Amino acid sequence: MSAKIPGHWLAAPLSLALEFDLTDGDWVESKDQDPNGGVRLTQLADVGVGRFRDRSDRHLTTQKAEELRCTMLEPNDVLIARLPDPLGRACLFPGDTKPCVTVVDVAIARSRSNAIVPQFLVMAMNSPMMREIVETFATGTTRKRISTGNLRKTCIPLPPLAEQHRIVAKVDELMGHVAVVEERHLAATSARVRFRDAALHALAEAEDHEAVEAAWSRIEDHFDDLFTEPEDIQPLRQTILQLAVRGRLVAQEAGDEAVRPIQDLCKSISTSGHKVKTSQIEKSGPVPVVDQGQGLIAGYTSRRDLAITVDAPMLVFGDHTRAIKFIDFDFVAGADGTKILRPVGVDARYLYVSIQAADLESRGYGRHFKILKATEIRVPPLAEQHRVVAKVDELMALCDTLEVSLTRAKTTREQFASSISHALTGPTAASA
Repeated sequence: MSAKIPGHWLAAPLSLALEFDLTDGDWVESKDQDPNGGVRLTQLADVGVGRFRDRSDRHLTTQKAEELRCTMLEPNDVLIARLPDPLGRACLFPGDTKPCVTVVDVAIARSRSNAIVPQFLVMAMNSPMMREIVETFATGTTRKRISTGNLRKTCIPLPPLAEQHRIVAKVDELMGHVAVVEERHLAATSARVRFRDAALHALAEAEDHEAVEAAWSRIEDHFDDLFTEPEDIQPLRQTILQLAVRGRLVAQEAGDEAVRPIQDLCKSISTSGHKVKTSQIEKSGPVPVVDQGQGLIAGYTSRRDLAITVDAPMLVFGDHTRAIKFIDFDFVAGADGTKILRPVGVDARYLYVSIQAADLESRGYGRHFKILKATEIRVPPLAEQHRVVAKVDELMALCDTLEVSLTRAKTTREQFASSISHALTGPTAASA
């Protein structure tokens, strides 16, 4: 650490910087808790990066706290998380109207000496430099943790006390400026999203070709401002689907046009004898498994005898999830909620697009297939259906390209910010 801190600072183990030794929170089991108790049990979730998040609502009685010999928290105690995420994050305990204790996965650092200012300790523990040091003491594979014993060994930077106070005051001042900038950024982002949604709504609801052109012209004039994040592309995709099924995406074909329920446009295919349980799905195999999850393929199976032969495209609908998939390959169905539809008298891709555009009422994890079957969609002549599908494919490909571009730009920004942070906080900058 010496290469990373000014020469007149000290680097001392945390245990030496505190007059009151660093200690664990208390082992309080569920059986020890009482919702009507007078002592609050703060949790790991209460410990944020630099702030007490005040989320928990668990209690125990005063008698039980005394019986367990719990450590009562005091205002300005530093709470350090011994579990992610991130590991070693710290905040000040602000005090509470009730006596408080904390759980065993939170360490309590309390100083009555003149060696360290609690607010400075919080800043130090949350710094990138200390985060790296804490990681070197971490143990565990599935979930990392740091023991209180290892926390005691963690060396922290110790400037003179007066300098600690000046650092705390300056950081508080700068954080105030950051909060103002963040508030303005959030307000600007909220306004941008409202503008984006209003513009897309006007486009989706356009009644004729001229209205579509006018609505799109407004979007085009502000395109770079409206679509700045990868998350902005999904609303654009949905608007394209709405235009497609409302007959606003391509020239309409002269001829018969109908509005029909989806149940009249497809035949349900039984999955009996053609499905596997989730526990039987493998990571690889000759036959893909398609279930009601969001991904196209849930996994694989070696059970060729269960495969559904797909000689014409089919659709798979998630009864619980409302996910819709276009399937043009042989597959085995997932065990629960997987509904298979064979389009009849309609282009399969057009039906797929129409279901994607449908705003089905959500029933949580309830059943949705009945709602889907009763949903009515516009059915234009077959030639127009083909043109709609071709145009949707073309526009979705452009959306894919734009989304990739925005994702790369976002990644570049994040990498640039990380590089600047490393340059400012790394050993080379600190020793310069």
